[in-house]
Amino acid sequence: MPQLTKAAIAGLADECGPRVFRAAYRLLKDPILAEDVLQEVFLKLLRQPRQFDGVKNWPAYLTTMGTSLAIDLLRQRRHQLLAEEYQEDRQPAPDGQTAEPPGPMQALSVSRDLEKLRAALTRLSQLECQVFCLRHLEEFSYKEIAAQLDISVNLVGVTLNRAQSRLSEQLTESQFLGAVYEIN
Repeated sequence: MPQLTKAAIAGLADECGPRVFRAAYRLLKDPILAEDVLQEVFLKLLRQPRQFDGVKNWPAYLTTMGTSLAIDLLRQRRHQLLAEEYQEDRQPAPDGQTAEPPGPMQALSVSRDLEKLRAALTRLSQLECQVFCLRHLEEFSYKEIAAQLDISVNLVGVTLNRAQSRLSEQLTESQFLGAVYEIN
């Protein structure tokens, strides 16, 4: 696409908008914030169309852009998340007992763990966070991530391993590290 016109940007919004929204929503879990991210992505295209002349894969590029903006928004809100104190009131079920449907406390615990994960993602580098999100939220292959971020497949693996290690260190008390949520 030699030059981005308003009509071309409108076409990209129709084609790629839902995908960008889903990527932002998966991180933010707030439809209003995800909509803000979506609008910001396309406003950037409108404001500086020449900056995007070399893009070859618009869906991948715009999804990455939306993910980056969502991560930035999470980082801006990080001080609010870190100010909250999480106290988990969990008691492990004795061996041999079947799991009961989650009650309010377990649902709260899951919600808190998701908030902890979001906060931990903000402490990763931009590349680590993008690779982690593209792999685990968007379920991209290493090769797809490498193509989207213009890095080698080996760097994808190293970065993903590093991100997972850093998240494991930060989320030591989280249920994300081995326990499975069982919802009947």
